[in-house]
Amino acid sequence: MNDDIIDVEAAEVQVVVCPNCGQQNRLRKRQKQGIFRCGLCKTALPAPFIVSDRIKKRGSSPMGRFSLSRRGTALVLFAILALGVIAFISSRLRDLNRPRQPYTPNPSVSSSQSAVPGRRTKIHPSYIRSATEPNGHPWPTSAAYLPGYPLLASGGLSSVMIDNSGNSSDVFLKLVALDSIEAFPVRVCYIPAASRFTFREVVAGRYDVRYRDLVSGSYYKTEDLTLTEKRTYQGTEYSRITLTLYKVPHGNMQTEAIDESQF
Repeated sequence: MNDDIIDVEAAEVQVVVCPNCGQQNRLRKRQKQGIFRCGLCKTALPAPFIVSDRIKKRGSSPMGRFSLSRRGTALVLFAILALGVIAFISSRLRDLNRPRQPYTPNPSVSSSQSAVPGRRTKIHPSYIRSATEPNGHPWPTSAAYLPGYPLLASGGLSSVMIDNSGNSSDVFLKLVALDSIEAFPVRVCYIPAASRFTFREVVAGRYDVRYRDLVSGSYYKTEDLTLTEKRTYQGTEYSRITLTLYKVPHGNMQTEAIDESQF
């Protein structure tokens, strides 16, 4: 039996019958109880205050019912949750600040020579033009979108006209969006030699044009171009860009040779 139980109430009297001699004992609750004994035979008496005091102590305060170990566990769980939220936000910020990766739809393919900006390097010396476009369809007889490729970035007002009229080479050409973390093509077309083609209803954003010369097999990329839409009192101003392709690098936009994996 615990001899050091602390009373909660200042004064309380209980009558306890001695189990040895039958003497009735009036027991008064003390600040420090100790062991109660019979006044006649000195036999130890059962303390009538212990059970009730322990119940009162557990229920006396809301914080008393919530043990220290549970509070500690809750604090640890809260700290883990806070660290998880901080890690998630940091990861998202790193993704947003990550530099844009080049468009590489087929990274396993490499050319026999590296691309040199501003130089018309013959990347595929043994190139032989296929009778069909990559999706297996025959090449169109005139400038057109190639079947099997999605038409993305639609619903805008801007347009990009590709002028291949000064060339004697057909081109397989892509309009590539640059605003995402990874660049991707939004329009794919075929433009014969001495022809033009216009990408219409393109949404505002940053793009470049990548194409393959179907005579030499070489790949090229233009510098970035930006399409804008701006509301004014007179209506909406939007971009109309004409991009002229030349066999030598002196067109109206700077071009560079690229690897097949970047096409």
